[in-house]
Amino acid sequence: VYQKLELKQIILMASVADDTFPSDEGFQIAPLTSSPVLHTISPDFPSGLSLETPCESCGTTGDVMLCLGDNKVFCSRYANGCMLKHIEENPCKLVLSFLDLSIWDYSQDAYLDMFLIPELQPHYDCLHQIKFGEPAKFPDRSKMGNQCAEDVVLHLG
Repeated sequence: VYQKLELKQIILMASVADDTFPSDEGFQIAPLTSSPVLHTISPDFPSGLSLETPCESCGTTGDVMLCLGDNKVFCSRYANGCMLKHIEENPCKLVLSFLDLSIWDYSQDAYLDMFLIPELQPHYDCLHQIKFGEPAKFPDRSKMGNQCAEDVVLHLG
């Protein structure tokens, strides 16, 4: 089940892209592989979430995000911006989007790579199961050939 974006959200995103990037050039987003605020992630998992979970402030559904610090749900900057207000008052600056399951780090203004940061994987997996009905598949870090890989291997059902 996918949520449809409202027309005003699509127009806003398109106008931002048009102003930032010439139409004949593409761009690539490279998610970061670390964050200075990973220690603020809650060890608890959210409960009672669904794709219809509304923003706790304004009631918006669809374009909402999960704060990884306290598992509260607020709408994104493209809706009413309630998560922006929440993040200002919260030590955790990491949020997980219900729309595309991306993880944004407000402390670095960047996306994070949930496949290479083990601390992000439990929350990501939780929302992935809600959205797709199956566990997320993460790379086996022992087979990645990365000298810096931690001794963490996730085996999913």
